[in-house]
Amino acid sequence: MAEKQKPNVSDKQTLNLDEAYELAIEHFNNKRYIDADIICSAIINKDPERIDVINLLGLIAQKIDRHDLAIEQFQKAINYDPNIALLHYNLGTSFYQLGNREASINAAKKSIALDPDFPEAYSSLGNTLTELGKLNEAIKSLQKAIVLKPDYTDAFYNLGIALKKQDKLDEAVFNFQKATSIEPHFAAQFNLANTLKNMGRLDEAVINYKKAISINCDYIKAHSNFLLCSQYIPDQSMENLFLIHKKWGENFSSLSCFSHDRNLSINRRLKIGLLSPDFRLHPVGYFMTGFFKNYPVKELELICYSDSNPDILTKQLERYSDSWFFTKYLSDDQLSKLIINDRIDILIDLAGHTENNRLQLFTKKLAPIQISWAGYVGTTGLKTMDWLIADNHYILADEDKFYTENIIRMPDSWVCYTPPTYIPEVLPKTTNRFMLGNFGNPDKINNQMLEVWSKILLKCPNTNLCLLYRNMDSSSNIQRIKGYFKQSGIDTDRIIIEGGTPHEELLARYNTIDLALDTLPYSGGLTTMEALFMGVPVVTTYGKTFAGRHSASILRNIGLDKLVTNTLDEYIQLVVGLISTPQTVKNLSLELRNTVANSPLCDHKKFSSDLTKEFRKIWVKWCENSKYQAG
Repeated sequence: MAEKQKPNVSDKQTLNLDEAYELAIEHFNNKRYIDADIICSAIINKDPERIDVINLLGLIAQKIDRHDLAIEQFQKAINYDPNIALLHYNLGTSFYQLGNREASINAAKKSIALDPDFPEAYSSLGNTLTELGKLNEAIKSLQKAIVLKPDYTDAFYNLGIALKKQDKLDEAVFNFQKATSIEPHFAAQFNLANTLKNMGRLDEAVINYKKAISINCDYIKAHSNFLLCSQYIPDQSMENLFLIHKKWGENFSSLSCFSHDRNLSINRRLKIGLLSPDFRLHPVGYFMTGFFKNYPVKELELICYSDSNPDILTKQLERYSDSWFFTKYLSDDQLSKLIINDRIDILIDLAGHTENNRLQLFTKKLAPIQISWAGYVGTTGLKTMDWLIADNHYILADEDKFYTENIIRMPDSWVCYTPPTYIPEVLPKTTNRFMLGNFGNPDKINNQMLEVWSKILLKCPNTNLCLLYRNMDSSSNIQRIKGYFKQSGIDTDRIIIEGGTPHEELLARYNTIDLALDTLPYSGGLTTMEALFMGVPVVTTYGKTFAGRHSASILRNIGLDKLVTNTLDEYIQLVVGLISTPQTVKNLSLELRNTVANSPLCDHKKFSSDLTKEFRKIWVKWCENSKYQAG
């Protein structure tokens, strides 16, 4: 957020104090905050009511992340003169940094009331309203900021964020590009890349991630998103993914890892810490539910560090856990201290390189044993991540070399599935035309898959295809996807594209789908589980990477190996064959929900028991190594 440094001051100043203040400003601008603070404190001793100096003390406190102290200074200045818009604006920025969004909004609104032509205040207000989901208000405020200051980079950036949250991807791209055209802006460049990825424009996304990294090489989110985006690139090799992840791990390794003094009793109750931004209505949330409900409480103590805005599933998971901390607004240092003080035995990351991860904390080795599980699709690249949980379908026996972690192979599936309580009943299909479907992320629908699906539709003229997901119906995605089918000679009326819809409605939409089509190189995970539970068979190809093996693992765990092909040509042949024998598909559909419900995929008690055994094994191994090193 932009900062103005000189509010109006009284006429009480002396020349010497003014000169001292100018010197303090010079120190501040050159990031010599201690020197600036010393001078300001000396001035205040002589003139306690100098508002400009008190304001500068607040700005100094902001720069050293002492926002509690900054708030004291700004409020003190406001007590002397409550009619200075800048003071309220600066107060709002510190409230924002401390996570007090309502106070931040109130301060910004007060600032605007005092100065209706204050663009920074409008931008600050819009940014905070966006975080609270008040997107229409946010957009109006940000547009006002741009009217007042047409070259305001941050306002264009913040407007892009708000529009992206409204799934207006084309408009978001315009505003991010506008921000980056005014000046190098790594956050705008980064979010431009994210948005392009959501539109299936992967090559452009990779270019813009690299630009963001070139602007700020320490911006860890850009590195992580580049690695995640790389998982979506067709013909990606496991070897290349390993190398780029390993390079990231080497570049961001911490120089300070903690030693761990623990009770080495191998049979004691273990403290399991789980860190995630996705303890919510999210694949990770659904994957955790069965384990949380069934873990053996005498053997494990579950301590959760949640960066999620709470929803109904968050509250459910919180009830099942032993301890729950809402950590979204904690800094990495604050969260590190919390985890260390909790003396966690096994710390589990549930995000990897996905959005809002805290993976850098794991470079510090905050617990004796660190595990990557359920949130990412391969190696993290960290040597300090000791283990990765998978199964035999994800990582073959000779593939450990492509992981910096040791591999835990679960005997069945690497996760278990818990359907939501509101899941609809499976109903008979009523349409005459055969309907194919994919309800996955448009990021996964690349030209390779469009070519495969085009070949299927050309061979099966009485068949339609339905694509449904958030952002799927953006103008860019519609143009990209329907344009490809049109060029392939397919009537685009056969392609139904729908955008985001409430989850219960999305699940019910499966009652119109006969057969689901999986994607490569990034396969469906929760999407495949939901399709199967809604009685829709899924056809997949066993991919070359971890990301391409989700559906294969799921299908093999429920006994439907015959729906897993080895090549995309076999995939086409299988789908065409199933379309030509619709009764076969109906027969598959009839018992699918029962098949899934009675499979290892939904055997929560067995899964929890198996996972606890794995935790115990690696704990015993760590204890034995610790005793050996001590001896």
